[in-house]
Amino acid sequence: MAWDNLRNRAEKTVNVTVSIGIPPPPSIIVSGEVTDPDGNPIPGASVRFESVLTLDDEPLAVTATTGADGGYRAEGAPGYRQTVTVEKEGYSPLRRDVVFENLTNELDLEMKPLPRTVPGCGLPAAVLALLGALLLGRKRR
Repeated sequence: MAWDNLRNRAEKTVNVTVSIGIPPPPSIIVSGEVTDPDGNPIPGASVRFESVLTLDDEPLAVTATTGADGGYRAEGAPGYRQTVTVEKEGYSPLRRDVVFENLTNELDLEMKPLPRTVPGCGLPAAVLALLGALLLGRKRR
């Protein structure tokens, strides 16, 4: 309430909300390239940035997919401390903990291809073949 010198009164209500707590973390941007050990780009790889911070017990995360050139850009990753996970069929999954120092960052990642197996030539087939060879060798003696 306020009064002027003629005793006129004015009244107004204002609602104020006060939030107490830790301010939200900054959102960072990360871009880079995903390649194989020979430096060839890996298109279609999923690159996930997961913050150590959670909301309702769920991690805050941002996911990007690599383009034809293996490049990616993830925007809005919350906080500087991130767990980076890269997945692509035919490659070993990659997981790395990274602490970024800037709002805009570059991170190149290298994935290793999974060993290729020939159908029917796994460990069980190899053991059977070895046993068969040993048995045949004994019969000939």
